[in-house]
Amino acid sequence: MNVGVRKKAMGTYDGFPIFEASNGYVRIYIAKKEILFHIYVYEKFNGPILPKHAIHHINGIKTDNRIENLQMLTYGDHVKIHKGWIKKNGEWYAKFCPMCKEYVPLTDFYKSNSKEDRPSATCKKCHTVYVREWKHKNPDKSRAIKSKSYRKHKKTIKTHYREWYDKKLIENPDYFKNYRKKYLVNRKSLTSKKTISDI
Repeated sequence: MNVGVRKKAMGTYDGFPIFEASNGYVRIYIAKKEILFHIYVYEKFNGPILPKHAIHHINGIKTDNRIENLQMLTYGDHVKIHKGWIKKNGEWYAKFCPMCKEYVPLTDFYKSNSKEDRPSATCKKCHTVYVREWKHKNPDKSRAIKSKSYRKHKKTIKTHYREWYDKKLIENPDYFKNYRKKYLVNRKSLTSKKTISDI
């Protein structure tokens, strides 16, 4: 975290000077060391902070360091709150999409490639629009990426297709026969020419 530069003196607490830093956080000066004031207050009333946890200002005001405004959260939950995630019935329900500027349910986000439980940065609708525009502006790069991706995941793609094919046959043995009949009928109707009697 950026500790910031001393900006404004704010009196004393427990006999130690406190001041507001340039990054908006309040710090306390003890034994020639600067400590984040909200951490000092929380540990004074509740004991040491657990590993991989952070102290969150519930109302979002960095200078409001009353103990009732401080909450211990995991790093992950702390980051989610500051990125605009919303909880419903104790579970994460929606988050902010920076492209459409709206709060969108998590089910309307793609799963990120980096972590299975982390959704994409933008919602599915915005992501689709962005990808379509990018492909239109960069056709050569788009084809190169698609070709490279296929070569890299060729075996996986074939495996998934075979699994899908076998699943369809089990669910409906006549699925592909009916699909082909439907395709031929549609193709015939599209390619057939009108005769004088049809007019």
